[in-house]
Amino acid sequence: MTQKQCCLLVLRHFDELERALSRLTEAEISWSEFSVLHKPRDDKEVDLFFRLPRIGGIICRGSFFENLADQLTSTIAGNVENPGRHAALHDTSEINGLAAALHSIGVPRRHHETYETALARDQILMISHGSESKVRDFCQALGTFGTFKPMLYLG
Repeated sequence: MTQKQCCLLVLRHFDELERALSRLTEAEISWSEFSVLHKPRDDKEVDLFFRLPRIGGIICRGSFFENLADQLTSTIAGNVENPGRHAALHDTSEINGLAAALHSIGVPRRHHETYETALARDQILMISHGSESKVRDFCQALGTFGTFKPMLYLG
């Protein structure tokens, strides 16, 4: 069984994101090693755009895009094959595409709603997943950042 590990950080504002990106650049961590999810700031930001239940539209940049797209496709296919199974995706008792994508990289189910709520509140989510060393480097580079501390999940 493959070990899953990831590190997630919630940011409140885009100025915090700018500072976090500067820290990652200083630590020589490239965009290929992490992702950023957030709501669009204006109508021009529509690349890699998803509409999620309970959250609305989000933009996903980075390697998590493929996980999210795969899980959203699977969720939609499941709804078509088994109508009613996910009839209330907005209900937290049902797993949705974002929760499934978070679970696929090692975020425990009990933490999914925390990250969904952060996105729904216009906060920004930074994610690193992959090898343990890459994930640890990401967390270490960000350290305690602003209000939130990066959460490290090792499977």
